[in-house]
Amino acid sequence: MEHFLNSLTNPSEIWRSAFENQISELSKYLLYSVLISHGPIKEGKLIHSVKEMINYDSQRFNLSLRRGGFLNSLKELENTFIKIKKGLDTENYIEFQNPSVNDFLIHYIENDNDLIKMIINSMVFFNQLFTIFNPYNKTENSFSNYPRSMNLTHKIELKDKLKKTLERKIIRDFDKMKIREGIYEYQITDKIMYLNQFYDYKSEDLNHFLARKIEDVNINLLEADEPEEFVMIIHKLKRYLRLNVNDLMLNYIEHIDSLSGVRGLIELSNIYPEEYQLYIEYNKDILMEIIEGAIYADADNVDNNEDDIISFKSEVEDVCDFFNEKFKSTFDLLDEKLKDVKHEYYEDDFRLPIKKEESLSKKDEDLKIDSMFISLLG
Repeated sequence: MEHFLNSLTNPSEIWRSAFENQISELSKYLLYSVLISHGPIKEGKLIHSVKEMINYDSQRFNLSLRRGGFLNSLKELENTFIKIKKGLDTENYIEFQNPSVNDFLIHYIENDNDLIKMIINSMVFFNQLFTIFNPYNKTENSFSNYPRSMNLTHKIELKDKLKKTLERKIIRDFDKMKIREGIYEYQITDKIMYLNQFYDYKSEDLNHFLARKIEDVNINLLEADEPEEFVMIIHKLKRYLRLNVNDLMLNYIEHIDSLSGVRGLIELSNIYPEEYQLYIEYNKDILMEIIEGAIYADADNVDNNEDDIISFKSEVEDVCDFFNEKFKSTFDLLDEKLKDVKHEYYEDDFRLPIKKEESLSKKDEDLKIDSMFISLLG
């Protein structure tokens, strides 16, 4: 009775009994693989992940993976630990039957260093690195557009040795690991920016490694808000970098095409003030044309919403203050958009009562017609 009541207050106890006593070792590997994935995992990817785990542990245990054994594990786990659904691509997708399974597994493995080490070293995709682990005690931000980990209430903090294991995994398999499943393999910058969401830049080995990768980045491939984030990463790795800063400055400026890119340039000028001053001394007019063109294009794409326009206008004012420029055409455009938005609101407010009067008039007219029809019948 005591065990039953404890299960009601602590659902993980229900899973513990089944996990430890009722499923095979292969099924446990399968559950670990689902755990480190982002939501439902395709069957083919799951096989790949389980295979890597078994390959790692086969050094210590007599383990192997065969298709029949994998399918038996799926059957063993279905409708208890997992559910299987067909995707639009007709592939099978596997996910936990209930979020409490996820919670149970997190708590089950967090004090087992050997198990954590196995999971880290057998990860197949880059975006699995931080699904359940929070080695740097950082909160995910929404700045980046890259795949984020699941929104877990609890993640496993890694102590020094396990943190080193994770960092060695990143360095060793950085080029081999895709950031996620799919035909399209992300560029170096995508992995660096994904890592930037979690990493605290305190590891000398990883900092030196990332600095070498940053030096190979092609700025031409950066899109949207990526240049600004790229500059933030340069700031964090400045003392590890061996860059030709003048070339970096020139290349960055040539590819500014948004307000975010302009903000990135302001940050870059703070990181390398001498090189920035040297550039602007001979190229200020060209730079101002590039900047105004970039922010004008962004201003043209701002949603027709008063709050968005005012917010964007405030950001442009900050840019004007920094460069001591007016960028009149951009402000004219934003003022015109504001005027249009207010005019639309005014027209809407003006039209509403008219529609009401028209509706009442139509109702009166219908009543008159009904009255005439009744009198004719009489």
